[in-house]
Amino acid sequence: MENLADNGVGRGQIPVSFVTESGSVLEPHIVPDSALLQVPRVSEATGIPEEKLIEIIDKIPGGSSSVSTDKKVNVLVLNLRVQELTGSGNHE
Repeated sequence: MENLADNGVGRGQIPVSFVTESGSVLEPHIVPDSALLQVPRVSEATGIPEEKLIEIIDKIPGGSSSVSTDKKVNVLVLNLRVQELTGSGNHE
């Protein structure tokens, strides 16, 4: 949580599911709010514009940037899309 605070994210902005889901690796999905919360950090680390990352989240089947806890984002699919854009998944 300290890293989030260092990046200007307040406690009230953190979805409960951010700390209760997906960390066990049993649940491959997160709510869109949790994915969107990480967009600035992922953008900085990868160089992918934030708008493009949000677009990726929106296009993942079942994913949406709307505020709805019924929708989920498949973390594996999201990570694979990011790798495709960065070329970090290519091991030739």
